[in-house]
Order: sequence, then C-alpha cells, then structure tokens
Amino acid sequence: MAAPKEAWGLDVGQVALKAVRIRELGDRVEAIAYDYIEHPKVLSQADQDADELIRQAIEKFASRNEVGSTPVAIGVPGHHTLARFTKLPPVDTKKIPDIVKYEAEQQIPFDLDEVIWDYQVFGGEGGPDLEVGIFAMKRDLIGTHLAPFVAQGIQPGIVQAAPLAMFNALVYDGIAEVSAENAAQGTVMLDIGAVNSNLIIGAGNGLWTRTIQIGGNTFTEALVKVFKLSFSKAENLKRTAPSSKYARQVFQAMRPVFADLVAEVQRSLGFYSSTRRDVKIVRLIGMGNAFQMPGLQKFIQQNLGIEVIKPETFNNLVPTTGTHPKEFQENLLGYGVAYGLALQALGRGRVTSNLLPTEISRQTVWRTKHPWFAGAAACLLLAAGIIWARQFIDKGALATVRGDYDGRIPTMTYEQARDQLARGGVSDKPAREYAAEWLAIAKALNDEMAKKQEEGKALREQLERLGDLQTNKNTVLAVLNALHQALPNADTPLNRSATMKEYAELAKDERFVRDKRQELYIDEFECFYDPDVVKLAYDTIPQDEELGNMYEYPDDYIAPGFVIQMRLRSPNASAQYPDETFIANLRRFSRQPDRDFYFDFIRVVSRRQLRGGSRLDLVVAPTVAGARGGSAREQEEAASRLDPVTGESMETDWQYIVSLMVILGQPPQEFAGEAPPEAAAEAPREPPRDRADRRREQPPEEEEDMPSEDETRRD
Repeated sequence: MAAPKEAWGLDVGQVALKAVRIRELGDRVEAIAYDYIEHPKVLSQADQDADELIRQAIEKFASRNEVGSTPVAIGVPGHHTLARFTKLPPVDTKKIPDIVKYEAEQQIPFDLDEVIWDYQVFGGEGGPDLEVGIFAMKRDLIGTHLAPFVAQGIQPGIVQAAPLAMFNALVYDGIAEVSAENAAQGTVMLDIGAVNSNLIIGAGNGLWTRTIQIGGNTFTEALVKVFKLSFSKAENLKRTAPSSKYARQVFQAMRPVFADLVAEVQRSLGFYSSTRRDVKIVRLIGMGNAFQMPGLQKFIQQNLGIEVIKPETFNNLVPTTGTHPKEFQENLLGYGVAYGLALQALGRGRVTSNLLPTEISRQTVWRTKHPWFAGAAACLLLAAGIIWARQFIDKGALATVRGDYDGRIPTMTYEQARDQLARGGVSDKPAREYAAEWLAIAKALNDEMAKKQEEGKALREQLERLGDLQTNKNTVLAVLNALHQALPNADTPLNRSATMKEYAELAKDERFVRDKRQELYIDEFECFYDPDVVKLAYDTIPQDEELGNMYEYPDDYIAPGFVIQMRLRSPNASAQYPDETFIANLRRFSRQPDRDFYFDFIRVVSRRQLRGGSRLDLVVAPTVAGARGGSAREQEEAASRLDPVTGESMETDWQYIVSLMVILGQPPQEFAGEAPPEAAAEAPREPPRDRADRRREQPPEEEEDMPSEDETRRD
C-alpha cells in the first residue's frame, strides 16, 4: 500500500515561525509534527535585524525537523501581495486564461514581468456568476522571502498569501461555513497579526480580502503610552492580561484601539455590502494570538451585532497522540495560516493559486523525480547548456552591435512619452529599437488613458450623487426643520428667554435646577446620501425587535435617502429623555402623509454622562464609520468643560448619539398603515435588564486600581 501523502506548512510571522506537518487520514488530516519558534524580539521593533532573526528561526527549524522530499508550502504576508476581484462574462472555459491575462495587465499596477501572479476562478465556469481573483506579488519580494528557506535546502512547492491560506484552513475545517448552499450568508475571518490584520469575507463560492493597518503591536503601543512601560514589558503585560488581576485596566487602556479596529472592520463590511447586496454578514471568526486579548471578542460582537467565534480547536486536524501538545493548543489561533498552507500542499485547499516563481518550481519538480531520472536529466541539462551557451554568445555579439539593446520594450512614463512626441517622436535607430520605442510610447499613452478613464468614472459617480443632492436640496431643508421641530420645547420662562444673558440670569433661579431642565441640544450633525438607503439600513444596522422599526419593507423596496447621525446633549437627569421627547416626536412626524419623506431606523446609538461615571449602550449602528463619543480622552475633555452660557459644570449632563434614516418618498400603500399606534410610538422605553451583557463599557469583574509602573514590573 502506498504511503500516506504528507506536507509541511511554514508561516514566518512577526512574532514566531509556525510549522505544521500533516498527512491524509480519510476525510480528515492527521498532524504528525508541530514547531513554534519565537523570535527573540518582534521583527517590526526598531533597530532589529529582521532578516537575521528570520534566518536564525529557519535554521533552527531545519536543524530539528526533517523535511526531506516532503512537499512544503510557504506563506507570504498579505500586505505584500495584491488581490483584485473582477466579474467575467459567460465565456467558453478555454478563453478564460486569455481574458484573465488581459484583466491582470489592467489591474496589476506593475509590468507583468516584475511580478509573480496567478488567478483563481470562483463559481461554476461558464456560469452567470463567474468571478476571478487575481493575486500578485513583486518578484523581488518573493525572492527575498524565499532566500533563507532555499539556503537551508528547503525547496517550496507552493507560495501562498497568508489570507488565502487562512481561508483554506477555516473552510476545510468547517469553522467557516462558506458554500454555494448558503451563498446568501457571509462569514468574516479576521486574522490579527503583529503589524497588520487580514480580513477575509467568504460567501458562496467566492471571497474578498483586505489588509487593515492595525495589529497586535498597535495594542502594545497603547499600553506603552498609558502605563509608561517599555515595549517588551508592555508586550508581556498584554500577553498575560487574561490571567492578570489588571485585566480590566488593560482592557480600558486598549479600548481606543479596539474602537479603531471595529471602525475599520465596519468600513470594510460597508464596502463589501455595497458591491454584494445579496449577501448578509452573519458571523465573524477571530484568529491570531492577539485575538486572545481580554474583552476583544465581546467588544467586536457588541459593536458589529453579529456572532463572533474564537475557535478552541481545529475540527478536522487529528493529533497523532490523541491530544495536541500544550504549545500548539496555547498558540492555536496563530497556527491557522500554517495549517491552511499544508492543506493546499495536500490538494485540499479551496484556493489553489500559487505564487511560486517558475524557476524554483522547475527545480522542485526535478527534485521530486525518481533517482533513476538523474542520468537522463544530466544529459538534457548538458545539451541545454550547450544550446544556451551558444545563444548567450550570439546575444552578446548582437548587443554590442545594437548598443546593448536586449530586445525588450523599454519602460517609459507618460511624461517621458509626452516629451518624446513633443520633440518629434523617435529618431532614426535600428529597426527593432525604433519599433520598441514607439511601442513604449503607445503603452505609456494607453496606460494614462486608462487611468483618466477610471478617474472619469469616479467623477461621474460623484457628479450623479451631487445631482441627486441638488434635486433634493429643498427636502434637506425640510428635514432639518422637522428635526428641530422634534426637539423638546417646554413652555417655561427659561426657554422663552430672548437673549443668552437673560437665559444665564434665569438659570440661577432655584426653580430651574439644571438636571430638571427640559432641554436637548444638537452639538454635532453628520449626514450622507445613499441611493438605496433601506437596503443600507438592513445591511449595516443590527435589527432588534425591542428597538423596532416603523415599517416592514418588501425585499424589492428601493428608495433613496439620507443617513443622519447626531450628537445630542441634555442637562436633564433622565437617561431616557430623548426617547420621551425627540424620538417620540420623530416617530409621530414619520406618520404625517403631507411630507415627501419619512423617518425610520431610529436608534439611540449610545448614551452616557459626560463625567464618565455612567454609560449605557443599547446598539451601535455602523452607518457612519468612526463615530466619536467613547474615548477616555473625550470623556476627560468633556468633564472639564463648563456651560459657555451659564458657567455651570456640564459633567452631569447626558450625551447621546442618535442615528436615523430619512427615506425620500412615501411608504408603499400596502403597508403604509402598519405603523405602530401613537401611544406605543410616544411611550418611553426603559432599557431591558437582560440586555446589560450587550453594553460595550462592561469591564472585567475586578475593581482594583490602575497599576503603577512599578506594580506592573512586579506583576
């Protein structure tokens, strides 16, 4: 019986080299070897010789693991690779390579001779939903990455981008449910590395990737800043935080970075949803050792409103001894890329593209042939050497005659081509050089034309949006008027004051205690237009029956409108003051038939006292990325502010962020009468007690004081 097929997957990260060796075991695979070699320092740290640290790690791996003729797949960083996705028309399968090559020339911003590239077809070939992913990496970068492996005698058979390897691992293992059967449900895979994070979205037969410039080091730098520690000590504090008594303080220090990461994820999901409106994101899978940071999983889940999964094991990776080694289990979230690489080497990866340079792949093929081919190979190489030697001599003589011209089309920028034409074109030269320069000029002009056409396309889209805004400018004024009418307007002497000076004097009256005033102010206002605002709302806002919408919409309902997000402030002591006044009025206005717009998807995104002592978050609507209002810095600034009119402290004031949709037109007649009753719309809603676990501010249970630098060192 033939020996089981085996393969190595090697992933060199910023923190460690991870390796796993697997072999086939029926429908699953068996792990027969692991290795985790941590670098003495994080590679991205200042004054570190990253190349030397990588060389040492690979040398150590080679010294304690036998690779031999076992196939090897090596991962390359996602931020070093380029990924482009494009739809193809239904064509004959034989024509796909030619079409893809044309697309690659258009979409890869380098000469194809300068890169190694490959592609992957998603969907049934020849079907209506044929999509292709084009993946590329600069040739010199691949050479730099593979050099230390080749120096140790490790000949790779596959080079794959880390995000695609992670996708292969999670899909094969069943952790990410991505298949044609559930094509309408999308799964996000977020692999948090040391410097960058790879975001992969899989749905149906396809995928989409993006690199986010936030990683584990960003969290460490936040601890350095807050606790005044060195980078290495802050890194240690971050790693030990889950079991530390200072878990809560560490979480609070890293919270602003958590918010930045979530904002980037929301931005990515928004872009993906705008291009794939038939896909609904239902879950996120967190990978990378940095995902073990305290509070991160809960924070992302509460802010995105979708299920967040942190795998505890690989379902289809069976350990040889019955249990995975402790070192593997502790770093399981960091082994995803290595696992996916090994799976592809065994032919079990969903993505099969390969960025291995041709010259290395040929060496690998010859190395895997049976030894009795060696004599024939030697004869062939000798004959080929004679032929190529003769060609080299002839080429050298030809180059001398033609001024070292090697027959390639020279590279030329648009400015150079323009200046060359201004000087009268190409001067008299040997025929091949003359033709090559004209081809270079033509290519430069063609590239510039393609660039301008792309810029023109974006400009046209922008002009169309501006045209829509111009058409609806009167509606915008009406919306602003309606919002101001919805603000509470209690008939008191204080609110009837004609000037700020009069208001300041009345505010001193004991009848108008600050926390009982019936006032609500709009401090900030953000608004943007979307041609299908209802679809945007369903794609980006977590739907909650308790918070409710005004209407139920048919699947084919399309309407333009505006997304509005406001920062409100009130001195009133009631945390639900906007619900009792502003929100209730908006809901009532929405049912008035004489308007050419209506409000819906009204949400109080967050509510908190400015002093930071109380906070209650109900739901986060990710429609306006980067919404402010939660950082420690802002809380400190707010607490120090005084009312500019009365001079009173505003630290007991409540601050709210409210988001809503303004939908242009009237609700369809068939469900226009299904709005909730007046009483239900105006009744204040107390936040349900069982939603307390969804508050973003919820810290770990410990209540210890913030650790000093000395305490952190001792810990």
